[in-house]
This record gives sequence, C-alpha cells and structure tokens, in this order.
Amino acid sequence: MYCSNLLFRKLIGLKFPAIFFFFLLIISVLFSCEQKEKNVFIKKLKNDGWSKDSLIHFEFEVKKSGEKINFLYQVQYDPSYPYQNIWLKYKLSTPGGAELVQAKDNLFLFDPASGKPTGEYSKKKNYKLAYFLKEVVLEKKGKYTIDIHHYMRPEKLEGIQSLGLVLERLP
Repeated sequence: MYCSNLLFRKLIGLKFPAIFFFFLLIISVLFSCEQKEKNVFIKKLKNDGWSKDSLIHFEFEVKKSGEKINFLYQVQYDPSYPYQNIWLKYKLSTPGGAELVQAKDNLFLFDPASGKPTGEYSKKKNYKLAYFLKEVVLEKKGKYTIDIHHYMRPEKLEGIQSLGLVLERLP
C-alpha cells in the first residue's frame, strides 16, 4: 500500500496537492454563486412617437411573500433620438391597487461629453439597461403592476422604440 502511494506521488509529482486544491476552489466558487432569476417584459412603441399621456403598463406575479426583487428599465432607442436623456416616471402598485412607490428617473442615453450612446449599441439599435429599484421586498403574494410614462417636454416623444421591464428575483 505504501509503495503504491509512493509510486503514485512520483508519477504525478508534487503538483498534485496544489492542482487538487485549485480545482476544489474553482468548483466551490461555481456552486456557491447564487443565480438570479430574470423576467423580461417588453412593450414596443408606435413609430409615430410615445404620447406623454400614454402609460406603459406591466404586470408581474409574486408567488411567495417576502420576495426580494431588483427592477431595471430596458430602453431601446434610435441612434437619431434627439435628446441625450429621457425622464421616466413610474408607479409600483400592490395586488390590492395601493401605491407602493412612485418616482422619477433621469436616464442618460448618450454621454454628455462625447455624444456616444451609453449601454449597448449598434448602427440601428441602442439599448440602455438601468436599475431603478434595488432589493425591494414585496410582502404580499399576487399581481403587482408598474405603470411608466415619459416625463419629457414634447407631447409625442420620437425615437424610443420599446420599453422593457426586467425583474431580477433575488434568493
């Protein structure tokens, strides 16, 4: 037994313990990372513009009380969008219809200094993904709603192609 163990160590050299612990570390890191469940809801907007009084309505289900969620905007906009930012106003409501939170956000779609799009972009489409609520604990089960509208000066906002809501359900 001792001889076979000694032979085994000679065959693989002294690097075996270091390699073994390295792979053990990698495996433990991979299995210890917590995955976030993501839900994405996209609403396409009309080509003639987004009316100021037009709410974009999203509904989502909370299946267990005390669920913790991150909320993100996903804005798809045309490269020729005439402004560097967009103001959005949102309202999150509980299953009973009570207002949970309401606020405004200023999202910069183009860098003020360089004029280049922020987020992911190509020649035809630009995407901006931005958190607007982090680690919100929703106490009740049921259907929640979020209503979003733009808070810009023009009555019809041109250049916004779609608006999405991304939910990251945290463990």
